[in-house]
Amino acid sequence: MILWKINVKIIKILIDYLKRERGVSVKKIFIVFVLVFIVLAEACGNTFAQTLVLSPMEYEKEKNVLYSLGVLGDSDIKDNVDDQTITRAEAVEILVRVIGKGKLVDYAGDVVNFKDMKGHWANRYVNVAAGTRIITWDQEAFRPDDKVTYAEFVTMLVRMIGGSDVAEENGQWYDENMYYVAAEPTENTLFWPENYTTYAYFYGITDTNYISKANQIMTKKEVIELCYRILKKPMWQGLVYDLVESGSKGIKLTSDEDRYNILEEKLGVVVIKDVDIGKVDTNARKIYFYDNSKKYHWFKVKDYIKLDNLYTGIDDYEIWINEDNEVVNISFE
Repeated sequence: MILWKINVKIIKILIDYLKRERGVSVKKIFIVFVLVFIVLAEACGNTFAQTLVLSPMEYEKEKNVLYSLGVLGDSDIKDNVDDQTITRAEAVEILVRVIGKGKLVDYAGDVVNFKDMKGHWANRYVNVAAGTRIITWDQEAFRPDDKVTYAEFVTMLVRMIGGSDVAEENGQWYDENMYYVAAEPTENTLFWPENYTTYAYFYGITDTNYISKANQIMTKKEVIELCYRILKKPMWQGLVYDLVESGSKGIKLTSDEDRYNILEEKLGVVVIKDVDIGKVDTNARKIYFYDNSKKYHWFKVKDYIKLDNLYTGIDDYEIWINEDNEVVNISFE
């Protein structure tokens, strides 16, 4: 908004210039209008660059996939909720489901670990989130009904895949693989929330570094988009433990260990790549295909997946199958 106001002032100055000048040449008029166009284009470009942009069809698909995996509830996919803000309690509820821990809530007990959580509907979700280190215990209050900001939610996402220790290692990295060195704080040290927003950007969780709007409130649509994006991001493997929730002193998994992601490891989804779809039955809503070992399979396909635009004889599809042997996602690689 500030950038837009500055650009409007520039345009007014240019227009005033035209009004003052007498006998302005066509060349000068042309130059002024070119400058006006550039200013407007720059303003629009900066606005769109800071926003996650998906087509309505892509977003609806992502929302339906998350719903079918139990990440979203009925209230999350109703109409007219995408642009609503979301509380910290609601954000934690979704993230607990993202890592497949929703069933643990029934056994989490009613112990109150934060002074403002007594009697709150999300107390058990918060306890599970703290137990899996999505959030920390180092604050007396959780502020469950405050709106979640970009900085807070991105921090939870990074912690969820086990990157907290790396993000907090003074925020000093020296290559795109996020390998780091322990060092004393310097003038280049990144502190919260910039260490987490920078990590999320370099790790591909976000399209841009959210530090510029760290304190802004997120919408439900933005939360859903980031949750979908993080499903296939490799989790960090601990140096001591085989696989830990928060990847204490973790190292990035190698490419052939990418199966250790939330989608497959936590949600139990089977991901089959390089699928050649042999037949599509639109009436029965089933697809038939061979896997890499030339074994023939057929699976029921979720209703929200369009079947009329699938091509047979092309081995470039990636298919996600849930624990009920239903196809929840088909993408063209």
